[in-house]
Amino acid sequence: MAAGSQELFAWRESTAEVEFVKEADGNVLPIEVKSGWTTQSKSLKIFAQKYHPSYRTIFSANNINIDLVHKVHRYPLYLAARFPML
Repeated sequence: MAAGSQELFAWRESTAEVEFVKEADGNVLPIEVKSGWTTQSKSLKIFAQKYHPSYRTIFSANNINIDLVHKVHRYPLYLAARFPML
């Protein structure tokens, strides 16, 4: 909502759950929010294997890290209002 989204979506399948799913420029972007430094996200991997999004996003206490090989964008929590950035 900080980024101006009027609609928020989530995804669940079996025990996997992606907290937010956003559409931007025709792309589906899965988003996980982690409260600390640990950013493992099995659910995000399951979502990516099934739906092949352009990239996955994790907001956490960590600094920015764009992993082009694994298609994972990591941003600090304070940048949530500016998402999507790329």
